Amino acid sequence: MSMQPQIAQARSSSIDVEAFMFEQLGFVAMHAGMAQTYIEAGDTPGLNYSLKSLTARVRAVVGLMNDLQARSMEAPAHG
Repeated sequence: MSMQPQIAQARSSSIDVEAFMFEQLGFVAMHAGMAQTYIEAGDTPGLNYSLKSLTARVRAVVGLMNDLQARSMEAPAHG
């Protein structure tokens, strides 16, 4: 698996960025599947919960990517 430069640069942070993103995206897939099940069952509260959970996980990943991109823009150019 090849890492983008932004992810590789973040390796020095206190969390494993790649593992965090991988885990969060796994939860996104799980919540999407649950949402489909709730639709089939006609369970509106369950669907609402799954969609809110899915949205929170997506926002976490997007926020992290935005932070990594901003950090890479601030980093001095090599060479």
